[in-house]
Amino acid sequence: MQVPTVMNGEMYLNKSESIEFLGTSFPTFERNFEPKLQKYRSPRRKNVILFKKSDLEELNKVVPIEDEEKK
Repeated sequence: MQVPTVMNGEMYLNKSESIEFLGTSFPTFERNFEPKLQKYRSPRRKNVILFKKSDLEELNKVVPIEDEEKK
């Protein structure tokens, strides 16, 4: 894994780092995660898209399932 980009105290990961962080495959990331994420451009390499690590962590949270009887 490469060294993540840190700007203004926030950590950013490129696509391959994001996929590794989430433990998913490339197609699954593109289909299920990427559309929900804000994209950022690397200040050093303009063709590199970055994702905020905190956004990835938010998408990767475990959410309890509501009990069907409570509905």
